[in-house]
Amino acid sequence: MSQKEKILIGIVGSHLDSGFSKNRWNRWRPTVSLLQQEDLIFSRCELIHSPEHLAIAGCVAADIRGLESTKANRTKVHLHSQPLKDAWDLEEVYGSLYDFTKLYGFEPDNEDYYIHITTGSHIQQIALFLLTESRHFPGRLIQSSPQEGRKSPIGTHRHPSAPIGTHRHPSHHRSRPLAIRQARLPL
Repeated sequence: MSQKEKILIGIVGSHLDSGFSKNRWNRWRPTVSLLQQEDLIFSRCELIHSPEHLAIAGCVAADIRGLESTKANRTKVHLHSQPLKDAWDLEEVYGSLYDFTKLYGFEPDNEDYYIHITTGSHIQQIALFLLTESRHFPGRLIQSSPQEGRKSPIGTHRHPSAPIGTHRHPSHHRSRPLAIRQARLPL
């Protein structure tokens, strides 16, 4: 049995991921940092961005493709434009990311999905969390953070959710987090 490919899905951070000068390599940028982690090898990186942040998304994608590490050079990067009127409107953001999950074409038998929740507005992060915990994103959460006490641009990562496969399908009432059941958001 072959090992599943690891797929990273995240939102381009308009502030934390940004930077166009050479100095961008001297600071921690969450998305690029995750692809520099020695213990993570992603086959593909799916980056969601707003149309007005296309230049930042393009720079992040180019930086990922250009990483010196041979493992990162094999990472394919796909950009997904997601127009939002208000990235702080929970209903709009949740609906847009929910639509993404319905159109994406997940293959959980062949791929493991890691949902990066460090970037995006707080509402986008909450929506990613809710959609992952309800299994619409059939994967696990991953967070990146700068290294404490060090000025390394690589940083660290952690998985704040249960391992892949430990949650029940969202059609099972008890598998849904209480916040989702109470909010009555579309599942």
